[in-house]
Amino acid sequence: MTACLRLIGCSLFLGLVACAHSNTDPRLGATESPSPPPRQIHFHPSSGAEILERFSFHRTDGTSEQRVEGTLNSRFDLSVESGGGWTLTQKVTRLKTQKQNPQGPEGQWIDKGAGRLAELGLVAHLAPDGTFVSVAGGRDLNDGSRDQWTSRFQQLFDRPLVIGTVIETHEKLSLTDNQAMTYLLARRVESFRVVPSGEQLVLSLHCRAEGKTNSAVDCQGEQVIDLEPFRPERYRLSLTRGDFHFNEDVSLLPLHR
Repeated sequence: MTACLRLIGCSLFLGLVACAHSNTDPRLGATESPSPPPRQIHFHPSSGAEILERFSFHRTDGTSEQRVEGTLNSRFDLSVESGGGWTLTQKVTRLKTQKQNPQGPEGQWIDKGAGRLAELGLVAHLAPDGTFVSVAGGRDLNDGSRDQWTSRFQQLFDRPLVIGTVIETHEKLSLTDNQAMTYLLARRVESFRVVPSGEQLVLSLHCRAEGKTNSAVDCQGEQVIDLEPFRPERYRLSLTRGDFHFNEDVSLLPLHR
């Protein structure tokens, strides 16, 4: 909503090639260290462990403004019936929405409260390797959940990744008046870093507009994923197109750090 990788030295072959060039052509000067081998991350969540995240969304188009914040409880459970697949259960445990009142005094906000939205949940079925299978609910919910899971996580599994690898996905963001904006989001691998809880994959986010639009899309952000066990740590995105501004911030609560 959202594997143990160990760096095993450098390539011996590349090291030998670098030494050979250094010995045969003194004009090359100091040799460069061979690049680390590609890494692969695997979908290895902790079965039954609770994941609690805080999320917030803020959007404005110059005439109206909306804020949404809350907490999301997630859990991965190993499913024996599905041949070793996984069940992802998610539930909104707190939700607050505010919308600026165009007819009210300047700065007045309407607190819409959580209502029944806080009781909504989602149950998704994933293959053993993390591939999205299905979600209980209607087609729109299934398609939307599949797109988000694939974009943020599935595309990263079981593929060679090195520092600088860029993965692009087509994204859609709802605007006002039942309109949507499409853009191309690029995730760039920035680092594999070691933290007290283990190892993390750090990605930077950038985007550009798609389709027939004269308004440039500018965005930047960061995505951090715990690798062993798999767990989303943080997702931040700030996007601007003309007068439209959108900010999303999802982070793991300190309880799980």
